[in-house]
Amino acid sequence: MLTATQTQNTASQIMALFATMPFMEQSRLIDNLSSEYERRALIRTRFEELYEQWWKETCVYSGKNLVMNSTYYKIIELGSQILNFLDDLLHKEPDYKHRHIQWLRAGICQKTKLK
Repeated sequence: MLTATQTQNTASQIMALFATMPFMEQSRLIDNLSSEYERRALIRTRFEELYEQWWKETCVYSGKNLVMNSTYYKIIELGSQILNFLDDLLHKEPDYKHRHIQWLRAGICQKTKLK
């Protein structure tokens, strides 16, 4: 992990590099970053909706019963792009939800290995 000073230095270097780019390249880069941000925000919103639905449908289940649910497969279809969201959940959700989150992680990792 970077220290605050290292982060600040890296940010300064990136800004200096950005300033050397032609205006059209700067605009294209900003547009691409904005599009990526919006895409990730939509994916996160979809994931959060599905996760809440899945929790409501399976909160009394454990083990293999967690994956015998159509919402589970909808979440898994979002793919490895939601692994960071799962990490966030592990930090903010209560311990009793961690097993569910780990089942999602395992499902995504399994799907990724199969490809």
